[in-house]
Amino acid sequence: MTTQESPKSSLGPATMLTTMFSAPWFAVNWFTQHEGLHSHGGKDMKLAMYSLTTYFLVWYFIMARQGSSKAVVNEEFLKTEHAKKPDAVAWFTSLDRSFLNMQEQCPMFLSSFMVYAIFVSPIKAAYVGWAYSFLTALYPALHPKVPLLFITTFPRYFLIFFMITGCVVAAIRT
Repeated sequence: MTTQESPKSSLGPATMLTTMFSAPWFAVNWFTQHEGLHSHGGKDMKLAMYSLTTYFLVWYFIMARQGSSKAVVNEEFLKTEHAKKPDAVAWFTSLDRSFLNMQEQCPMFLSSFMVYAIFVSPIKAAYVGWAYSFLTALYPALHPKVPLLFITTFPRYFLIFFMITGCVVAAIRT
């Protein structure tokens, strides 16, 4: 029996995954988006701001759910032996993973959303933002149920890549 003495590189799988996420959305944008970058403002941004507010509400709800469950609602419970039972551990793990998953994707979502809304299409950004918020809100209900969990995670990756590749296509067309 051979033992592995050092870790294997994940360069190949990471490259493949990133390419699989970005290339199709670049192609979609290439064939459907014909305008270059230009600044949108005022009334054009109205729906995008409503969508962003929806995301913020979902974000803070999931954060408050996780934080209050540990620090307020179950503070005494967590001091008992019952907190070590598998069901309780799974419950708190789900709360943590829901918030952590949202935090992991948050910078990429917010940056791609804002740039896309301001310079490409605030209306499309609004609809993408609402879809993203809905999928984010589903995560706690689907964790840890794999493969159902992928119903919320992979589409959110795709929405982010749709927006950022849309920005790249608009930049190329400028």
